[in-house]
Amino acid sequence: MILKNILSFLFIFLLNKIRVETYHINHKLIAVGLIDCKKLPAKNIHVTICQKNLIGGCSVLARVSSFCQGNFQISGNKNIFYSDKAYVVLSYMITKNNGINCNFRSTFPIPKMYLKYHENSRNFFSMGIINMRTIPFQQEKCMTSRKMSIFRRSSRFKRN
Repeated sequence: MILKNILSFLFIFLLNKIRVETYHINHKLIAVGLIDCKKLPAKNIHVTICQKNLIGGCSVLARVSSFCQGNFQISGNKNIFYSDKAYVVLSYMITKNNGINCNFRSTFPIPKMYLKYHENSRNFFSMGIINMRTIPFQQEKCMTSRKMSIFRRSSRFKRN
């Protein structure tokens, strides 16, 4: 009987210890910022927090769109099983005047000091004002509207 009580006490103690340790592992990544283009707020820009997983792919932690004033606040829980490389991705689409739709994608790495766990502080990554015209690293993928309409027509028939 005494052994049974001791084992149950140890079991409860170990469960509490595991819960406290995992609380330190999964913590929140918070990023805030303001997006503008030609000194006007840019709205409906897709903002994503990603984290590289162990095989090198992107694991999406959270996804939001920027508000009407161009500001955004995004938060996601960092996972222990992924690497420490987390980054914020901005993606948007522009239709150019000759009928070409271009998708732009920009990545901003989150510094390591924001990836560490701080128990009593609300540590967030302030990106400041991001000017869409002067982002240094952008990926651009363009497609003519004719190719898009052909793709939409062909995919419509294949849905059955």
